[in-house]
Order: sequence, then C-alpha cells, then structure tokens
Amino acid sequence: MKQDCIEQTAKIIAVEHEEITVVINRKSACSSCHAKAACTSLDKKDHVLTLQTPDAHKYIVGEEVKIQMATSLGTKAVMIGFVLPTTILIVIIAVFSSLFPELNQGLIAIFALFAYVVYCLLLYASRHKLNSQFKFTIKK
Repeated sequence: MKQDCIEQTAKIIAVEHEEITVVINRKSACSSCHAKAACTSLDKKDHVLTLQTPDAHKYIVGEEVKIQMATSLGTKAVMIGFVLPTTILIVIIAVFSSLFPELNQGLIAIFALFAYVVYCLLLYASRHKLNSQFKFTIKK
C-alpha cells in the first residue's frame, strides 16, 4: 500500500558525505496574474533543505530530483508551527482576562507574547529531535 506523500521537484546545490542540499523553487499560485510583479506573497521564496542519505554519492550538483515527505508530517508541522502557538496565545489571553479582570489588557498581551517566546525557545531547543522526526526521501 502506497503512503500519501507530498512531493516537490528540487535542484541539488551541494553534495557532501551523506548529505544532499537541495533548493525547492516555490511558485506562487497566482503566477499567471497580471499583478504578480506587485505581489508580496510569501509563498514565492526558494526553500533550502539538507537531507541525510547514505546514497549521496549517487547524486550530482545541478541534478533535478523529487523530494517526498509523508502527508501526516505536513499536518504535524502545521500543528506545531501554527495551531499550537495560536492556541497558546488565545488560552493565555482568555485565562488572564477571566482570572484577573483588573489587569491592563496590554499587560495580558505581554504575558501572551512572553508565553509565545518561551514556546519558540522550546521549539528551538528541541530542533534536533524534531529534525529526526521529519524525514524526507529523495528520488531521481
């Protein structure tokens, strides 16, 4: 049974030992739009990934490859990157507003932002563990 995968075309920019660095050229969904020159869409940036593979010696710089990741990992990334921090902000604001109604709303917002910074630091501290969970595969 084939697992659902997210697949992107990428170009190899570096090969070292058991690592391959690729660049994924992301194109905006509105690339045919007449106003694309004025668009500041964030989804037009190139993304650089470093992949671990014992077959790195089989690839050459400049080669086009397919990069795959399980769809479930994409969902997990969205949860970690967007849903969880947004939930933390909302919960902190709701709890502080209901438990301490006399507190200034600006102060409550500062507490919520502090919680978000702590979350980001925890994410950064666990980046190696997260990196081992998000596995990409590469195919010619």
